[in-house]
Amino acid sequence: MKYSVKKFASILEEIQNGATITETCRKYNTDDELRRLRKEIMDLKKENAILKKAAAYFAKNQK
Repeated sequence: MKYSVKKFASILEEIQNGATITETCRKYNTDDELRRLRKEIMDLKKENAILKKAAAYFAKNQK
């Protein structure tokens, strides 16, 4: 997993405030996964909209 300097600074600050390394890394891994899944959902919604339009177009032209 790649960490930016900003993210690394946030992790370091949490650890200095008493959080364990495991808790902090787990939190950031979960955040990254959530961000990735939200992007995937948006991409799938766009693809679904395109497929609906294509299906409507072909259904209209078959008549």
